[in-house]
Amino acid sequence: MEALLDRADSLNRAYIPMTGGLDSLLSEAASYYDRHGSPNEQLRAHYLLGCAYRDMGDAPQALQCYQDAADRADTLASDCDYHRLMAVYGQMEDLFHLQYLPEDELKAQEEYGKLAIKTNDTLLYLYNLEAKAKPLFLLGDTIRMVEAMNEARIQYEKYGYPQNALRAIGPMIHILIQRGQLSDARHLMNAYELESGLFENGRISKGREIYYDFKGNYYLKTGQVDSAEFYFRRLQSCGYNVDASRGLLFVYRQRHDADSVYKYSLLYEKALDEQSNSRRTEVIHQMNSLYNYQQQQKKANEKTLLLAQAKAERNGYGLLFFIVLAILVCVLYTLHVLKSKKEKMLQDYLDNLAALKKTQSELEALRQHEHEYEEIIAEKKSQIALLYKKLNKRPSSEALLKETSVYKRIHFLANAGKAPSQKEWDDICSVVKEFLPGFHDFMSAHEHDLNTNEYRTCLLTRFHVKPKPIGFMLGVTTGYISRIRGNLVEKLFKVKGKSSSFDKYITAIS
Repeated sequence: MEALLDRADSLNRAYIPMTGGLDSLLSEAASYYDRHGSPNEQLRAHYLLGCAYRDMGDAPQALQCYQDAADRADTLASDCDYHRLMAVYGQMEDLFHLQYLPEDELKAQEEYGKLAIKTNDTLLYLYNLEAKAKPLFLLGDTIRMVEAMNEARIQYEKYGYPQNALRAIGPMIHILIQRGQLSDARHLMNAYELESGLFENGRISKGREIYYDFKGNYYLKTGQVDSAEFYFRRLQSCGYNVDASRGLLFVYRQRHDADSVYKYSLLYEKALDEQSNSRRTEVIHQMNSLYNYQQQQKKANEKTLLLAQAKAERNGYGLLFFIVLAILVCVLYTLHVLKSKKEKMLQDYLDNLAALKKTQSELEALRQHEHEYEEIIAEKKSQIALLYKKLNKRPSSEALLKETSVYKRIHFLANAGKAPSQKEWDDICSVVKEFLPGFHDFMSAHEHDLNTNEYRTCLLTRFHVKPKPIGFMLGVTTGYISRIRGNLVEKLFKVKGKSSSFDKYITAIS
């Protein structure tokens, strides 16, 4: 088993994908060390198993293995392998970012930063501090993003990394340009190009070419249209079709070149569609990996059922078993069909909502030159009217609620037995207000009659969290939660009943 882990470790360090059935061997190793190994050995085995699933493109399984690895680390032990644990959170961070889960990414970054401080690894701590800008950008939290970049810059300069300090605040150039602070942007651009160490012969390092978009927009704002076109075309040559097409569209608007405006409007729309399709393909791939895992579980369950069937036949109950199995299959198939219809309806609603926002944005941009694009504007208005008609078929509030990142995050915390942060409690209240207005009004009317634990028990129960995980999340015993639920039945619904009836009453309010 140790030799197997050494081999997997070597492949991982050499960036060689761990495929070809290595995941099944590492699964056996993880089970072995769970029975016979130390916490560090268990941490290592589950981490490497997660890396194998990562290389296979199975993000859900990889994240579960990384979480298992973190749970097995004994952080109170003097010999705890903190560097391996940092690698675990680093991998989780990357996977959360790829799956557009910025809140989970921030949590992983927080744990990574704590470990970097504990191991006195200043540079890794600073890299992690700089990386906080990425999930904050996905969240659209510009204020906290700027704060994170400034903090990273200050700390880099404090510890003697001036080049890194400038690299950390590179995205600030874009923000300054958007705010119209052009002189500040110009000053920062000069420092960035001369002192960051990222430029050679006037070209920026690979992977950071989006800077050409910043510079093109700066020249547009300052009326230097030829220079703006130069940088947008350079951006286009680097494969950034969406940003380059948008930039060139604005260039030709300023030149009042109607033919080129029309051309780049079409190219911009095409690039947006290609980007959207690409992201959807990524999501489908992630869902497919989860489906494959569920299929494996299904096959294992089917094998168990077949063994039970053989035993029942030997005891003379084979016929009864087949009847029960047939009924079960019919029920499961019916449920599957209904679930598929609901999921399709929900996905169509979300797709139409995204298309509506995109079309409205395009229409707003075209209205600046309404006399030039009357036919296109009319077509966009027609598209918007059709989308509004489609959006009238809104899925149930319950279905939309279950698709929110907050709902999924709360169930992740419930399964992990962790308490939500104050921000997460605030997010729950916001989601309730948006998707369950009736329940929000009901809770607002009784807010002053409830203490904190009673109020939060109501929220978590409405989110379909079971009593035992609620106890872990509130830091109290399951028995205490049971008593609270019994009291709430009488306090909120004026009836005498057992705590088990609380779910029925509270989930009926939407």
